Amino acid sequence: MEQYLEPFDAVKKKTVKAIFKAIKAKNPKMELVIAWNQPMLKLGDDYIFGVTVLKNHILLGPWGKDVIAEFEDRLEDFKVNKKTIQVPVDWKVNAKLLQDIVKERVKELKS
Repeated sequence: MEQYLEPFDAVKKKTVKAIFKAIKAKNPKMELVIAWNQPMLKLGDDYIFGVTVLKNHILLGPWGKDVIAEFEDRLEDFKVNKKTIQVPVDWKVNAKLLQDIVKERVKELKS
C-alpha cells in the first residue's frame, strides 16, 4: 500500500492507513491487496472493502449490493453515492462504523 500512497500528502496517507487499521483490527484474516490500482481488502476470493483517494475527498467502497443501504441512518453526515461513501480527506475515522460495514459485507457474502 505504501507505493499506492506515495503520491498523496501526509493527511490523506494518515486517513487511509487509519481506515485500514480500524478494519484489520477486527478482521486480521483479511488480505490487503492493490486491485484496479486501489487498496482493497479481500477475504478469500471475495473483495470486501476498498478505498479511492481523490483530490478533495476519499471514497469508501464496501463492495456490497445492499451494504450502504443498511447503514443509511449512520451515513447522514456523508455524501452517499450508489456504491461509495464520500468522506473528507482529514476524516476522524469512525472505527466502529467501518467495522460494522465490513461485518455486514461479510454477512452478505454468506447469505
